[in-house]
Amino acid sequence: MKVDRKFFEKAQEKLQKDDEIKNAIDNEQWDKAVQIVREKYENQPELFLNLEKIRQSENLDRRITWQEVLERVFGLIDAFKTKEEKLEEECEKFIAIYKPESKYIPYIKDYISAYVTDEKFRTIINNKYYVDLNFYAGFTMSDFRALNGWRDILPEYIKDYIALNQYLI
Repeated sequence: MKVDRKFFEKAQEKLQKDDEIKNAIDNEQWDKAVQIVREKYENQPELFLNLEKIRQSENLDRRITWQEVLERVFGLIDAFKTKEEKLEEECEKFIAIYKPESKYIPYIKDYISAYVTDEKFRTIINNKYYVDLNFYAGFTMSDFRALNGWRDILPEYIKDYIALNQYLI
């Protein structure tokens, strides 16, 4: 919607004019830049700027961070990644690190997607209620068996390296 685009443009204009934020970003001090935004602009009367409002105005299917907002505002990224793009990126990182055989890759991708996006699946895996996969349509028991040795590595990797809350709405 045009109103939504105008909201982001107005916020972008305001943030780009702030020399303190600009200097922090130029020096790659992301924590400092985020702190400045939160103190000076988050939920302040002029813009009522907050992450949820930006997420809605940009019609995103996941949560975003202030760092992502600043990267977009200052032209370091062209657009916010969708949930699917972020998941694909996470899968590619896992594959680059562990280098599984190609026959496991589709199962690994499906597993990561299910684990990250579905609380029911996480509960099944974390509590080792694997028999429930017989009744879970998103990732079946045969898919789970096909993972072979990756069954133990994947949940630990996800817990250690993927922030689940960014995939929630």
